[in-house]
Amino acid sequence: MKVTEILNQIEEDGWILVRMKGSHRFIGTRRNPASWGARQSGKGCSDWYCCSDSQAGGIEEIAMKEYTVLYEHGETSWGAVVPDLPGCFSIGDTRDQAEANVKEAIELYIGELKSRNEPIPEPRHTVGSVIVAA
Repeated sequence: MKVTEILNQIEEDGWILVRMKGSHRFIGTRRNPASWGARQSGKGCSDWYCCSDSQAGGIEEIAMKEYTVLYEHGETSWGAVVPDLPGCFSIGDTRDQAEANVKEAIELYIGELKSRNEPIPEPRHTVGSVIVAA
């Protein structure tokens, strides 16, 4: 079986590619607590779990968090703000650039909190929309 066939099967089972580092693929999924016996933070929808190759050569499970990002299209660029991480924001010439930049900003933000042994904020914000007559 080829790697692409395995990756296609994994995606069909609800897993997604979270990120790549060198040749290592980090895959993740939202776990259904009823069928998977996953740990819950009480919020459920923000809990992601990611599996990757560990330094010891085995598989390790990494808890993931999903943060809401607000995007705003300005005159010449896109802005991205993370309401649950005060002061965490980024910009890009395109929305795709802003998305990539804010993901890196979030990772740096959380890395800095970890280096200071400070708690990582739980995601609290969600996004919705309302249709009204205008």
